[in-house]
Amino acid sequence: MISNTNLKQVGQRSDVVVQATGNPTDIVWMRSAISSGPCLEPANQPYALAAIYYEHANKTASPKMKNSTAQADTTNPCANEDLSVTIPSFPIPANDPSATITMDVNATVNATGHLVWTINGSSFRGNYNNPLLLLSKTGNDSYPFDPEWNVYNMGSNDTVRVIVNNFSPATHPWHMHGHEV
Repeated sequence: MISNTNLKQVGQRSDVVVQATGNPTDIVWMRSAISSGPCLEPANQPYALAAIYYEHANKTASPKMKNSTAQADTTNPCANEDLSVTIPSFPIPANDPSATITMDVNATVNATGHLVWTINGSSFRGNYNNPLLLLSKTGNDSYPFDPEWNVYNMGSNDTVRVIVNNFSPATHPWHMHGHEV
């Protein structure tokens, strides 16, 4: 368990909105530095690169990489972004949410010797014949609250604060495996 509360934890990300100011036929490169440091796994490739094709760009053309200099990353890779310098896309409406839920994330080895991730001590085991999101979309909320489904009924709360405690040995983003889109 990482005890320093300033270390990056599961699920932390920053999103940016980029305003396209080029011509409709332009192809440009976008680059992002990938953080690495003592609290993160080392990056084999220090930059994430993407070719951005504008709406009327020739999609079969190979973009030409222009010489540029990357901006030095001077942030502490083990610290959270200073919230005072961020601008949220949507304001956080309440200092005191109408509900708070705590989720303890951990990893354990099950009886068959396989690693499983748990939330509040329960691993996720989906029913592929009755997927939760499909049941909910069709208005069916009568499914059982099986602990292995990890369903939390938040009722009619306006705001919900979710506190995620990562007790696993990994600073790994929170996502699901083994599902089809």
